[in-house]
Amino acid sequence: MNSIQEIVIDKIKALTTNQQERVLLFVDWLLTPNEVSSEAQLEECLLSGIESLDQGQGIVATDEWWEQERDRLISNSPELVSQPS
Repeated sequence: MNSIQEIVIDKIKALTTNQQERVLLFVDWLLTPNEVSSEAQLEECLLSGIESLDQGQGIVATDEWWEQERDRLISNSPELVSQPS
């Protein structure tokens, strides 16, 4: 084991169980392959999104919408709420 691994393990051990679980979820998220695997697939997704707006579907993501969405996600995911150390 190298010194970086030891530092990470020590920092993880110092966290609460809830914090350790959040770190694990974050690491899992980092290791999950991207759903968009090619530039062509990304372009297809973007065009689909634009077309849905042109057809009156979807939403316009304003600053206000992002703030409301953030608040909604936090209120529905208590494990994501920052806890005092």
